[in-house]
Amino acid sequence: MPRSRLLPLLAAAVLGVGVAVPASAQDQSPYEQCLAAAKGAPASLACAKTELGRQEARLKAAEAKLAGMIDEAAKPLFAAANDAWRTFRDAQCAWDRSGVPKGENAEFAEIDCRIGITDARAGELEGRAAPPEDEPQKQ
Repeated sequence: MPRSRLLPLLAAAVLGVGVAVPASAQDQSPYEQCLAAAKGAPASLACAKTELGRQEARLKAAEAKLAGMIDEAAKPLFAAANDAWRTFRDAQCAWDRSGVPKGENAEFAEIDCRIGITDARAGELEGRAAPPEDEPQKQ
């Protein structure tokens, strides 16, 4: 979810005030719905932790699928790329957290960063594991 859509939801949840949401809950991801319903920072943080778990599970599945598709010679390179990616994600999100005052908001900033970066990496690996568009999928 773009930060531009997430920040008003977070601000409303932290302040404990209502926020205008799309007419249909179907227009929102489960994470957005959770944040919109959250009352206060602890509830918003719980939403973020749940979403991070979902994104990490999605990433793990994409990594496993792709690892099963690549040849043995490429597997150490894939593992090294994944390790380097994790190092980048951890450093980037620690840096994001450092710019926010201590407390729940700082923790939320780091988790939100991890959600966004993990979502992007999962999407990248899912794309690489998908069959080419001109190749029919096996049933």
